[in-house]
Amino acid sequence: MRVSLLLLGLALAPASLVAQALPLTLPKGKIRLDFSGRFESFDRRFNDGTKEEWAGDFDGPLDRATIAGLSETETILKRITGLSDASLNLGRTSALQLINLGTLGFGGAVGVTDWLTIFGSVPFVRVKARTRVSLDTTGANAGFNGTDPVFGQAAAVAQWSLFAADLTGQIGELEDSLASGFYDADPTRKALAQQTLTQAQSLLTDLQALYGSSPATFLPRSGTSIANAMLQVIQTLQTRLTSLDLPSFSGAPPLPTGNFTDESYAAYLTDPEGPIAAKAFDDVPELSYVGDIEIGAVVRLLDHFPASSYGKGMRSALETTVRLRTARLDTPDRFLDVGTGDRQPDVEVNLVTDLGAGRFGTRVRVGYNLQLAGNQNRRIAPPGMLAPANTLAGLRRNPGDVIQAAVQPYFRIAPYLALGASFDYWRRGADAWDYAAGQPPLEGLDPNVLGEGSKADAALFGLSLIYTHSGVDRHGRQRLPLDARVRWQRVASSATGRVADSHVLTVDLRFYGNLF
Repeated sequence: MRVSLLLLGLALAPASLVAQALPLTLPKGKIRLDFSGRFESFDRRFNDGTKEEWAGDFDGPLDRATIAGLSETETILKRITGLSDASLNLGRTSALQLINLGTLGFGGAVGVTDWLTIFGSVPFVRVKARTRVSLDTTGANAGFNGTDPVFGQAAAVAQWSLFAADLTGQIGELEDSLASGFYDADPTRKALAQQTLTQAQSLLTDLQALYGSSPATFLPRSGTSIANAMLQVIQTLQTRLTSLDLPSFSGAPPLPTGNFTDESYAAYLTDPEGPIAAKAFDDVPELSYVGDIEIGAVVRLLDHFPASSYGKGMRSALETTVRLRTARLDTPDRFLDVGTGDRQPDVEVNLVTDLGAGRFGTRVRVGYNLQLAGNQNRRIAPPGMLAPANTLAGLRRNPGDVIQAAVQPYFRIAPYLALGASFDYWRRGADAWDYAAGQPPLEGLDPNVLGEGSKADAALFGLSLIYTHSGVDRHGRQRLPLDARVRWQRVASSATGRVADSHVLTVDLRFYGNLF
């Protein structure tokens, strides 16, 4: 959800001293020029109500939740070793990221009639990210598979080929012996031979899945409990084959020996021939680009606002904003990238009501943001997983709609100056993802995993200083009318979803004149 840079259509400030409730429409023939600066920063987020690092998806263990394919490797290892708790990890990452967003907005509005104002704004967004990801291998028990075509070694490939040939030969010898009736004279020994054949065939199948033509990228490191259990199973089988009068062999498949290092992790992420083929975490270039352009209209419903400093009254208007797909999205090859906007069409409708009584007043806003579907290129993986390059697909995202409400009281402390506060709440539905038209589905991948954590809500608190001047000086001469506002806002709480724990400072300047 993006807040409109033009909160509402504003009008020429009247000469009366109640103008701190910024007008909702422009008089017919009036024009307004808008300039705004928005500065937002955050390094943490709310995740279902709990605060964590903004880069929290990659701040934790490198295990099956982060490394694609590790779960399948663990399943095979459990089958080989009989260890129900066999799990691999490559260490633990510490990920920190500070995001700074600066937006310079230009826009304007025109009073078409006394009850209809049209407006628009063009934001230019500068994104700057400072990222640091480090690896701690304390407790790690896995490393690169030596037969991996990218990260392996020729010696390990040769070792596996020799072992696989020996085991395949043993299986063939045992099949021939059973077929020739070599064990028929001893039923117990024959039963052992049949059982051993089944175990050997099953073991070879599992080992080929780990070391064969499409090998696992990671395996348990030599000397760890899982590696020792796997070697013990192989040695037990070799002893049994020898007891069945087959030629003995004592080889073993290769296992990783060195620690998984920062350099190893960087290679796994960035090697163009590897499974991920992405950019390094800290390779997030500074980006300056247009945001989501907005156009809209404000329709005045009623206007009985006080005409004197101490009068009472109200006014109300209906605002409709259309957001265009002009921003630049984050790139799929950078896992911690930030774009300049949402880049999907929105239609937002707000009902705005002002209540005023002398020095006091408040603005009440309720609205609904219909977020329309748009196409994106995305890697299909749940949040926090290092999605392989082959999961990239053309997808259609249908963002959840947003309901929002705000109360913005103010108190006029001087003829042209007021202090204000704001209490905002919004709630967004979950995003729905599907394959875009013409994109063949990728086997076993459900795009809807990208919607995890997208259903969200937030409560925000803000303070503002508002200056409005009709342009009439103390001598009664008409000068340039001016509205100015400085507003600070931050997220106070969030109970659902992933929401940036952000601080936002906004400065707005508005100048008025005659168009016709």
